[in-house]
Amino acid sequence: MPTDTDNPYWNGETHAVLSRSEISADWASGDHSGIRIDATNRAFCIWYHAQQTLTESVTEQHWGEMYQSIRECANEGWGLGVSDLREALWHYAQNGGTWSDGNTITYFGGGSKSYNRMLISDMPEGPGNFLKAVDDKIPALKEVMQTYQQKCSALATLRGSQDPSDWDRMKDHLSTIKTTAERAKPLLWLVPAAMTARLPNTSAGWTAARRVEELADGATTWVNRSIKILDVVGKIADGLTVYTEATRAMGGDRRAGLAFAALHYSMNFVPVLGSFYGTMISKIPGLINNWREFIADYTRRFDDPEAWLRERASRPQAWRCEICGSSGGH
Repeated sequence: MPTDTDNPYWNGETHAVLSRSEISADWASGDHSGIRIDATNRAFCIWYHAQQTLTESVTEQHWGEMYQSIRECANEGWGLGVSDLREALWHYAQNGGTWSDGNTITYFGGGSKSYNRMLISDMPEGPGNFLKAVDDKIPALKEVMQTYQQKCSALATLRGSQDPSDWDRMKDHLSTIKTTAERAKPLLWLVPAAMTARLPNTSAGWTAARRVEELADGATTWVNRSIKILDVVGKIADGLTVYTEATRAMGGDRRAGLAFAALHYSMNFVPVLGSFYGTMISKIPGLINNWREFIADYTRRFDDPEAWLRERASRPQAWRCEICGSSGGH
């Protein structure tokens, strides 16, 4: 009896992709059938890339939370036939990459959802229920990333001084960042597991890194390496912890220099943390829209429609999965 580990599409080894010639069900013919097929592949695409993130994060403490969250989405649906994504991937595998199930639902997509098209009728039920379940997760992740963006921007504007209020504000911003990082853990299967960065990125930052790492026991050199979003939060915390400890001896003590080095070092990581807001969609584009750009775009669309059309025409094309070709309906 085959198990889930025997299904390469379910365990993320292979990206399931449907083409029209491989579908015998009625939903793959007639008006708008191409959109239904593309939306189905979108569900498969999200699952495949999410499984890649899980694999890349297998040693992380929050792996179990991510695993549970993504399985909740995959098991959304009930009834006879193919009603959830797990059943969909088994149907696909057991039929040799073809599809015959005729169960369908109506999926409502749109901006900031898994699929950009607003209304898709007669979409296959299993993939459609998965997209709906993912859509239910997106607002929480979007709120977390908005908070990251706001607090990183606020943190980056602060400068070290002997004014205790500066440190109080830093602590408040950092506390919020760490809290939202904890809230994001179950949803991090929606984002790339890691990104590559070269840190620190200034000569002063290099000096700061050496001085801080000499003091911080067990610290490693963060230069041209792969980093993860929760690690970045931790490195900011490390630098600011060294900073506050050193500032206790301010007022002419030689540790004041180390305090500012630690502050400079930690601030090098702020733009990296903020950049996750943009790079998180490098595998699954469209799941998170930049809320500020969306509001500005919405306003320009009505205030100056001609300028909006010109700007829209000059934008780069939407990212497409190299395997299935889906862009999420963009």
